[in-house]
This record gives sequence, structure tokens and C-alpha cells, in this order.
Amino acid sequence: MNKGEIIKAVLDELKRQRSELESGLASAKQTALEAPGAMQSHSDTTKSQMHALAANIEKMIREKDIAIKYLNDFLNSSSNKNKTVKEGALIEIQDENNAKKFYLLVPDGGAGVIVKVGDVSVTSLTARTPLGSALTGKKSGDTVTLRNKTGDRNLKILNVY
Repeated sequence: MNKGEIIKAVLDELKRQRSELESGLASAKQTALEAPGAMQSHSDTTKSQMHALAANIEKMIREKDIAIKYLNDFLNSSSNKNKTVKEGALIEIQDENNAKKFYLLVPDGGAGVIVKVGDVSVTSLTARTPLGSALTGKKSGDTVTLRNKTGDRNLKILNVY
């Protein structure tokens, strides 16, 4: 298991997503510029909606930038070994059906990325998610219970990298 390769793959995907957001931002700003204003139309909803959309995209870009910076810094740090689950930890869990899954705990803006490195698939998540919250602070060997509408799921932490 090469944690560095996994982090690099997540970084590549976050950078790709950020680039798409930049394109969307440019498009939203251009549409807002071209939309009729209050003096030209009885309704300037397109202009105001595009400005609101642009503001939301800018926020998502800032969150991506924070996640990218954190993961770059973590990748370049000399002490990136975790004993407990915290941001930057790669976690291997096993569910009640003995299925093994891997998760990388990342800052906001970096969640939802799924990468495959070798034969391992890893999903990034934040501590704000129910699973991320349940795992945070735990260590190898701990069992966490994740409660949801369909019932409880017991997950065993096999390794924290």
C-alpha cells in the first residue's frame, strides 16, 4: 500500500475538478456580463442568478485549494504517519460482511473523490460526514457503529496509514 501514490492520485483528481470549476466560473461570469440589467429589462434575474452562481463556484474553488494545499503539505511532510484517524489518514476498514474498503480523510472540498491505485480503490471523505465523524480519533483494531435508516453497521478499523 503506497499512501503517497494514493494521495497523488487524489490530488490529480482535485486539480482536475478545480480546473472544471474555473471553466464554469468563467462561463457564469460571461453570462452575467451579457445578461440584460435592470435598466434594459423588467427582470434582471439571469444577471443576479449568474452572479450568485459565480460566488458559489468561487467558494468551491477556495475549498478545493485548501484541500489541495493540505494534501500537498501532508505529502511533503516528514511526519505523515498516523496512529489515530485524523485528516491525512488512510483508513482500511472491514464491514460485517468482511468486505474491505479504503478511505482517505481530507479537509472540506476534497471529499467524494474515488481513485484506484493498483488494485485498491480509495474514497476521500471529510470528518463532517457520518462515517468520517465516526472514524475520527479511532485507531487500528477499534470498531465503530454507523447508525442509519436501514440499521446499524459495525465497521472494524483494520489499519490506519
